[in-house]
Amino acid sequence: PMSGKEEKNTIEKDHDISKGRYPKTIAVPLFIASACIPFIPSTYLFYLYLYLYPIQLYSGTFLWMLYYFVQTGLVLYGLFWVTVSTSVLLTKILDMAVTKKYGKLKVGSYSNEQSDPGMMGWRVRGIYRKFCTWYIEMTRFKFLRIWLLRMYGLKIGKNVTLGRYILEDPFIEIGNNVFMGRNTIISGHLIDHHKLTINRTIIGNNVIMDNFTGCVGTSFGDNSIILGKYTCGIRGQTLKGDGIYKGTPLKKVGAYSDFTPEQIKNLKNMIKSHNKFDYREERVEAIERNKWWLRFFKTLVVIIG
Repeated sequence: PMSGKEEKNTIEKDHDISKGRYPKTIAVPLFIASACIPFIPSTYLFYLYLYLYPIQLYSGTFLWMLYYFVQTGLVLYGLFWVTVSTSVLLTKILDMAVTKKYGKLKVGSYSNEQSDPGMMGWRVRGIYRKFCTWYIEMTRFKFLRIWLLRMYGLKIGKNVTLGRYILEDPFIEIGNNVFMGRNTIISGHLIDHHKLTINRTIIGNNVIMDNFTGCVGTSFGDNSIILGKYTCGIRGQTLKGDGIYKGTPLKKVGAYSDFTPEQIKNLKNMIKSHNKFDYREERVEAIERNKWWLRFFKTLVVIIG
């Protein structure tokens, strides 16, 4: 038997959260590069614009000033898209470089150590992809988000309504005519202090997922309806489809044919209505804050940081 000190050291070693973390020599430069490089072309172009069209507040009429500021606003909007495009291009280049250095991620388990190239590649991708994903989500264009996830390796069908938390794991397959609530979580990995496990998550055609549902390493057959808050498909679970499922792990509670087409339509409308309700705001509704003011300072802090 181990002594108390040896047992304590073993427990601390097993629960060392620093295991598998990327070294600062990689994390810091990547973080700075992915955050700052996309702004370089747009910053230079805006400087060039101000050089060619300098601000002259005292040399024109009110209408001329209004025209100038509207024109400047349109230029800034265009430069935002330049920043987004640069970020996408940079992310694609970094993806190719990381794949060449650490190899392509495959289904299986990886040790939560820096010496494991699979773990390191997975973690490094998580650094620089965040900014590109954030820029795309700021555009509010759903088709751009789907395009970006496909670029990351996800297989996504047509006429798909995605949830808010679709992790960019390349082993997620989503079929056609899939409808998800805003707070749906779809993942292709599990990670703890010891290992990273990559799973294949498959969602078939005509699948409906309610708010606050999710899955990781689960296979949904066609015509599946996932209902109920905090309902989750667990790793290795396979649903044949043509059914209604609830609980964790998921259990079949009815047949897909129990719903008429009209009831299916009403169910989607009900999920959409829940999408407009922010549960996080409900918890802090007693604290009145100006959303736009907070968003302005959040953006300012991110840019300055």
